[in-house]
Amino acid sequence: AGTSARLMLALTRMLAVALAVQRPLRPAVAVAKPVVAVRMAGETESASSVDGSAVFVASFSHVKSSLSTFLKFWLMGGCGVDGWSGTGELEAKHMPSGTAASIRVDVEEGTVALVASSAGGNQPLGEYSTALLDELHALASTEEAAPADRLCFPPEAVDSVRLAAWAACAPQAQGGNTSPETEFDRFLKSLK
Repeated sequence: AGTSARLMLALTRMLAVALAVQRPLRPAVAVAKPVVAVRMAGETESASSVDGSAVFVASFSHVKSSLSTFLKFWLMGGCGVDGWSGTGELEAKHMPSGTAASIRVDVEEGTVALVASSAGGNQPLGEYSTALLDELHALASTEEAAPADRLCFPPEAVDSVRLAAWAACAPQAQGGNTSPETEFDRFLKSLK
């Protein structure tokens, strides 16, 4: 199963490069566009069967529409994370936890978001978001295509949301404390 998953991933990457080269890029415009746009919990904008909060929202200078197709193949190939499987259009579910997540690609805004039904303290979702970010980074930084032909660019957009994704999925504090303090919150306090 591991060899066939790697083969499927290699084929989808080759398809992604082929699709990207065939589509023209919007002209580059020098605009002060934020690299990261993190939405607050509960803010979602796409109609999918997964309701929840954004784990991360990465803003790229460009996102090609064929990125959605590539990510569908990525999900069909198993996405490289145990327990996760595609359940529909850019949606996945983790078994046995039942966590559902949806990838939202907005070509006009140049964003890719991961929305999940539950985030805080969810280790499987953290692993899934890391795998998705790794895949987006590989696409954005591939040497196989010029930056203008990549499905998303620049790779720094991915790097800038890794911490936000980790914080969204960080375990909640345990014990008698009823505050929703996460591991990330405790880490920040330790720096002071």
